[in-house]
Amino acid sequence: MVRVQIQETLPVLVQQDGHVSYRYVARCEDIEAAEMHLHQCMRHALVDLENRIYRGELERMIACVEADDLDHHRVWLDPAVAAAASQKIESLVAQMRAVSRRNDRIWQGIGIAAILMLLFTAL
Repeated sequence: MVRVQIQETLPVLVQQDGHVSYRYVARCEDIEAAEMHLHQCMRHALVDLENRIYRGELERMIACVEADDLDHHRVWLDPAVAAAASQKIESLVAQMRAVSRRNDRIWQGIGIAAILMLLFTAL
């Protein structure tokens, strides 16, 4: 289970009871849009909308944030996660960006086809 939190300030990144409570921290310029994009990416894994809890791999959640085209940057990644899963995160980011580019091309093609249809019907 992964819980997404939105905060105005940087959280305290200390270990408690032998584990780090935060695994990943990112700063986003438009937090509402970032939250919407993350939810769209992980909508099938949603467990509790009110508390923003998702069931899924942490690496996939991180990749959803990293692959997004919104203005954001990674502030902190738990060193244990970075050591174990950095290749998987990068692979997932590449896959998500490729899917996004493909979808963008499809919608651009649909838009061009619609404009052409309007032009031909107007003649």
